[in-house]
Amino acid sequence: MLPSKLSFVDIETSGSSPISDRVIEIGIIKVEDGEVVKTFESLVNPENRIHEFITQLTGITQEQVDNAPTFSEICDEVYELLDGSVFVAHNVRFDYGFVRNELRRMGYSFKGKQLCTVKLARRLYPGFQRYNLDSIIERHNLSCSARHRALGDTEAIYNFYQQALRERGEGKMVSAIERIMKKPSIPISISQSKLDKIPENPGVYVFRDKENIPLYIGKSVNLRDRVLSHFSSDYLTQTDAKLAREAHDVEIFETAGELGALLKESSLVKELQPIYNKQLRRTDKMTAVMEQERDGYKSIEILQLDQLNLEGIGGLLGIFRSQKAAKEFIRNLGKENKLCDKYLGLEKTKGACFAYQLNCCKGACIQEESRLSYNIRFSQAVAKYKIKTWPFRGPVIIKEQGIEELEGFIVDKWCLLGKANGVIPNIEDLNYSFDYDTYKILRKFLLRNNMKSNQSVSDFVPTNYF
Repeated sequence: MLPSKLSFVDIETSGSSPISDRVIEIGIIKVEDGEVVKTFESLVNPENRIHEFITQLTGITQEQVDNAPTFSEICDEVYELLDGSVFVAHNVRFDYGFVRNELRRMGYSFKGKQLCTVKLARRLYPGFQRYNLDSIIERHNLSCSARHRALGDTEAIYNFYQQALRERGEGKMVSAIERIMKKPSIPISISQSKLDKIPENPGVYVFRDKENIPLYIGKSVNLRDRVLSHFSSDYLTQTDAKLAREAHDVEIFETAGELGALLKESSLVKELQPIYNKQLRRTDKMTAVMEQERDGYKSIEILQLDQLNLEGIGGLLGIFRSQKAAKEFIRNLGKENKLCDKYLGLEKTKGACFAYQLNCCKGACIQEESRLSYNIRFSQAVAKYKIKTWPFRGPVIIKEQGIEELEGFIVDKWCLLGKANGVIPNIEDLNYSFDYDTYKILRKFLLRNNMKSNQSVSDFVPTNYF
């Protein structure tokens, strides 16, 4: 049987994060027993600035949202239209996550069944390369009064649903919807009440066996969805199948946002060494490849990660799980760029290296290539591998704002020094320990957010940062 109550939803937002960005327009078509009972549309004042890109994409201007109602003014009507209905949207997790968080800010505890029209289209009309809304509108010749506007896009997904129902029939539609919305099976030894308490917030989860041994650690911006996804009846991986049999408990660590979840996951995996995690393993005994200098020529040294001097971290070219993997990296670097095996540390010789004899070295080993020429080529070859220079004057606090909490991470030279929970500790009391995974997480976060010292980052000095 088809769901009796459906709420087709589309939103426009000020950005892509349901935690830090806000809804600026919402459109809802409420359907009961196959009939449209209400249509709702409203611009929303996000109470902050919207990016010029959003205006270019949607046509929604800052002036328009400034004069629009805030979400608090429309939340009662929005909740009434969604409560008890299946939440239908294209890429439903995006729209659902934003709307749920907006309602949560207003004090509503909203949880609804979700139906994704991307998944519905893939199941009912397989074989196409793209299933974005533009492709579906074009392929099915759907009407859309205003593309990239909330109600216009809502009309498009509603029209697609209606057309698919006519073309595929109720039986296939019911089968597809049941398959998409199929409730995950419950692991044998974890109670339903325990799973029901898992929040739909960002954070980290730890599955443990009956002996309390950690089995698997994961992270998500929606803990509830992610934990339950492991127990789908059609297991996506062998690990999920094993977890369903072996997991006796799940421990939850909530964070303010995605950055906190990534850092917490990395830390816990190294600390607890869970059985089924294949990445983010302990790295303190791993092999580091460092840029050095010998006889005025750029060279490479292999050392253990725990021997790494933070003052020279700018020379780090990579971290590997074994010396064999490190040497393979160096060999490939030399072959691709005709670098000298002697100065790459692959060969000890007083004369020409073997690569020179194969015409794969330009003669730095016998001073046939000048230091300047060789060093320029070496620097160009390793540029994309080198650890990026720490972009701030010293230690900083990176803040991440969640729905209910604010987390501050004290970071310096790519090292996570601790958390700033209202009181800033003495810099001299903090422990510097470089972790390659933490570096990659922080670098990606800073680049993605284009962070500078005056954007969500504070100098270490003030003690009243919060």
